[in-house]
Amino acid sequence: MKKFSKVFSKYLYTINIKIVGGLHLDQQPLFIVFEGIDGSGKGTQAKKLFSEITKGKFPSLSNVPAKLTMEPTNGMIGKLIRKYLREEKIVTKEQRALLFAADRLEHLYKTIFPTLNKGGIVISERYVYSTLAYQSCEDIKLEWSYYIDQETIPFFEWLCDINQFAIPPDLTILLDIDPHKSISRFKSDGGNKKRKWDKQEYFEKKLFMLGNIREKYLEIFESKIRYKGYSFLDTNFVIVDASKDPDEVYKRVKEHVNALIKGEYPLKSKKEFNIEKRTQTYLSDYFTFTL
Repeated sequence: MKKFSKVFSKYLYTINIKIVGGLHLDQQPLFIVFEGIDGSGKGTQAKKLFSEITKGKFPSLSNVPAKLTMEPTNGMIGKLIRKYLREEKIVTKEQRALLFAADRLEHLYKTIFPTLNKGGIVISERYVYSTLAYQSCEDIKLEWSYYIDQETIPFFEWLCDINQFAIPPDLTILLDIDPHKSISRFKSDGGNKKRKWDKQEYFEKKLFMLGNIREKYLEIFESKIRYKGYSFLDTNFVIVDASKDPDEVYKRVKEHVNALIKGEYPLKSKKEFNIEKRTQTYLSDYFTFTL
């Protein structure tokens, strides 16, 4: 009886491997990221993929825990970022970059790592590549002092440095779209947003900015930008034309996700992340001030 059970278990394991196409989900979680300029449809595509996974439209991913998330997050730091963006608060480029990096670290330890540790699937709307594309377009340099000599470090490299803890997703999808078309989606929304877009000065400024950001995204995704030592750049970058009908765009997204499941793209994220390794403490443990 024991021999039969052993053989039968081995048979079921082999069947499972064949169904998934080489990916055994008990051993390997999935981390998928959607990137793109404003109005590219990241939220639409991320929600559709999450919906189909949770409804069993991907048989090999059935009964696997899935998490739909985004950056900035809804955590304490993420809410602060959203407040600054909403109220158009003036902060330095460095402050903005560090806030996003801090929010991303909280995102990893509170949402991404716990889900991946359960063998689950994380689908994120925006990740570290948004920081690299958007903030590196501000085109500034930071001067740092190394002992006696002065050395200038490109801002892009500094952004990589402060986000070096970010893990590589298994699949990173860039929804590429011309800024003129993405902006037209905002203008058709109506309300206060439409009135803001109707201002020619604002429109031209936003169009120029999104054009630069799109170029930076393409440089990253076409591997024209490479810095050694940053694991998050070692992901499967794919580009999807987002100017088409959302259903057409999703067909291409689904093709890439199925290719990942079948093993046509190498998996990048690890199975286990030691959350306890980073001891979390209270600020009051180090400071005696009162609020």
